[in-house]
Amino acid sequence: MIQNQGFSSTKIVIITQVFYPDSQATSQLLSALAQALATPSKQRPTPLHIEVLSSYPSNARGEGVTSQRSEQWASVQISRGGFKVDAKKSLFHRALSYASFLTWLFWNLLFKVKSTDRVLVVTNPPFAPLIVWLATKVKSLFKRPFEYFILLHDIYPDGLIALGSVSKKRGWIKIWMMFNQIAFNRAHQVITLGRDMSKHCHEQYLIPAHKLTVIPNWSPIDFDGVAPLKPHETDLWNALPPHAQTEDSFIIQYSGNMGLWHNMEGIVEAANLLSDIPVHFLMIGDGRRKQSAQEKSETLQLTNMTWLPFQPLDTLTDSLQCAHMSLVSQREEVLGIMVPSKFYGILASRRAILAQVPSQSEVALTIREHDCGVVLDHDDPHLLAEHLRKLYLKRAQVHNMGRSAGLAYEQCYSFTKAVNAFRTLLSSP
Repeated sequence: MIQNQGFSSTKIVIITQVFYPDSQATSQLLSALAQALATPSKQRPTPLHIEVLSSYPSNARGEGVTSQRSEQWASVQISRGGFKVDAKKSLFHRALSYASFLTWLFWNLLFKVKSTDRVLVVTNPPFAPLIVWLATKVKSLFKRPFEYFILLHDIYPDGLIALGSVSKKRGWIKIWMMFNQIAFNRAHQVITLGRDMSKHCHEQYLIPAHKLTVIPNWSPIDFDGVAPLKPHETDLWNALPPHAQTEDSFIIQYSGNMGLWHNMEGIVEAANLLSDIPVHFLMIGDGRRKQSAQEKSETLQLTNMTWLPFQPLDTLTDSLQCAHMSLVSQREEVLGIMVPSKFYGILASRRAILAQVPSQSEVALTIREHDCGVVLDHDDPHLLAEHLRKLYLKRAQVHNMGRSAGLAYEQCYSFTKAVNAFRTLLSSP
């Protein structure tokens, strides 16, 4: 066990394949966290020494942004490795990106990370925690290994199994889960995004309760000091069709990933059932399920849906407020395997939430605890449409739920609270 040497002597090595200036959600969250941990303030007068081991960005934010193999980004030291390939181009390119990054990472863990360092590894790529555990095993043959912490954003192969992509009975899946269990249990702490995820880890991987810590995600945008806007006061309001820009319009926004975890087609079906009242769906984002859902909307000739790509980070305060209510979707099968990160941006933007999520999910528990929205534990389009029809007539109730969402974020889920939780955990003896 590393003895507490004080904040000034603590070095934290963060391992994540995506980091600044990459625009992915994981990059945005971890980049903000690393900077906050490394920057002194009145509340945190002594910074931590932060070094990040990452890959090269596949989708840089901003024009003319470049990344070097080694660079100092404000107070954070960044080292990059692996091949410069676009992981989104094909499965082959993704595999090549993973393999080259993990090989480079293993070498650095063996020869550059000291036994007094503490390592925070994120499940991006999914095999990173296994590589970290393996490095500690090899290092233990010669000297004391470093301590490591695992931050679970998504759990694999559990997600693939839950969605029916692979069978749990396959040999390579059994081996993968076996090594997950070893790596997770050898970690100093496993950090999850929600209580449902901790429960899954305890039951599936037999991680003892004292090794599980819940630190929820936060909003990538700081809404402190930002005056609340009504939907028609936002710049994004102008992107809506004229028939949606009326006083009676009730804007429902879905903003974020439209991937395998989410029932996008069901939202389109609900929109079709509501075409007789001025409810308009503002769909922002991208993902594997967007194209099929958008095509379905076009086939049904729906005029109450607007589809936009991801909005720039610097306009997120505006775009998240261009709604009366926001949607969150999580399929029942992935309970405890992921927590929708978009949820915390919605809380911060002071918008009421209509969540189609499992009843025992972290999102559902939070909404009920803070009375900041409505939970539908079945992703039935008819049920979604029925509740939106009622909420359309209860604007005052929706507004009050939005205020409760903002208070919940400030009191329990702010970025400052998350930073303090990570700082305490990573610095404790």
